[in-house]
Amino acid sequence: MRSVGILGAGRIGSAIIRALKSCTPSLEVYASGRSEETLSRALRFGAKVSRDNAYVVRNSDLVIVSVKPYHFLDVYNQVPIDFWSGKLVVSVMAGVRLETLSRVLQGAKVFRAMPNINTLVSRSATAIATNNNNSEDRSLIEGVFRCFGSVYWVPEEYLDIWTSLVGSGPAFMAEIIDGLVLGAVSSGMTRDIAYKATLDMIEG
Repeated sequence: MRSVGILGAGRIGSAIIRALKSCTPSLEVYASGRSEETLSRALRFGAKVSRDNAYVVRNSDLVIVSVKPYHFLDVYNQVPIDFWSGKLVVSVMAGVRLETLSRVLQGAKVFRAMPNINTLVSRSATAIATNNNNSEDRSLIEGVFRCFGSVYWVPEEYLDIWTSLVGSGPAFMAEIIDGLVLGAVSSGMTRDIAYKATLDMIEG
């Protein structure tokens, strides 16, 4: 595989770009976005950027769909249907099922993946589901997502649970950390020591 395309280089999309370029510098990464800020960030992380989703799909061996679910049909309508044929496509959109992806993206080899914000530090726990039993395709997809953390192959019905557990988990942990630090500070410890000690405790 020589190239990966990111449709929607927002927070998760741009984190994926940065992780992929860090993991495999020679990999060509193409990215689309709706705003100048999004495109500038993707460019800074090493992607070739465009507002043209068809350009990204046409030039990519693997396409990661990272737009909001309600923008999905807008993106689909901008790409000629034959561009999807035989393409490896991974959706990181919540709630859009494999059945829907297969019906809309006719001829594509579709996967769903649920990474989390820990992708930013290459420590994501990503669940992947697919109806594709081709071992070569699965190995390639797993290799891409291992660039930014661990990978779990799961049945599709697990993904909604995964979103609650792993997707929202970092926010809950951040609240717990803030509470512990605040308690220590209110008892007289400096914030710097309290914060570092709490992180060491959790990491351990």
